[in-house]
Amino acid sequence: LSEANARVNNPDNGYNWGYNAMIQALAYQVTKDQRYAARAKKMIDDNIFSMDCFGSNQYRWSCWQPVIVFDWVYDYLQSNGGTQSYVNLFHKWSAYHRNPPEAIRYSDTDHLIAISKGLILTSIATYYEDSPSSADYLSYGLDKLWFGGGGIDEWLIRDIDKGGLWLEGAYYSQGTTVYLYETREAVLSGLGIDVFKDRTFPQEQIVAIIHLMSPKEPYSYTYPYGDLEH
Repeated sequence: LSEANARVNNPDNGYNWGYNAMIQALAYQVTKDQRYAARAKKMIDDNIFSMDCFGSNQYRWSCWQPVIVFDWVYDYLQSNGGTQSYVNLFHKWSAYHRNPPEAIRYSDTDHLIAISKGLILTSIATYYEDSPSSADYLSYGLDKLWFGGGGIDEWLIRDIDKGGLWLEGAYYSQGTTVYLYETREAVLSGLGIDVFKDRTFPQEQIVAIIHLMSPKEPYSYTYPYGDLEH
């Protein structure tokens, strides 16, 4: 809350506005103080309608953040201008990545996982606003990209990442790993489905990173192996 309080009256909509908006939205979830919701709403209103969320990098890096804000301040948005304009925009992004002009790069783990994550998070957040479209995007993100043939579960978790070793190196893969667990938490809390059920992947990752850590100080140092994916 101290971070939210420090930013609630800050007019800056700079580079980290998405993160800052999530802090405000989280503070609203905890306190139900509408100051935080109003600040979060203003930040997404000032930014999302000019965002480029069609390129895969942009979609991966920042376009999921306003969806989280939307979900966490949903009741406030309903009472202050409505939600439809946000849903329309989020579904425009989803429709693009559901039928992209270029094929999904299954061999690029962060690309594959990020597209799945974005579609799944958006579908859960907007399901009651537009359930037919949301159900389709959810099915594509979860049933096809995650559990489908050659998808995240089959190709990554049970094949090339088996044993917990981070495919794209000890440093770059940190981001990819975060995408996995963010998606897992969203699906578990929103749908009651554990995508890691009957999988030893999380435990394997813990053991793998322990083996990669230096036995000497600084203990946070990990062996800088290269990009095994490529």
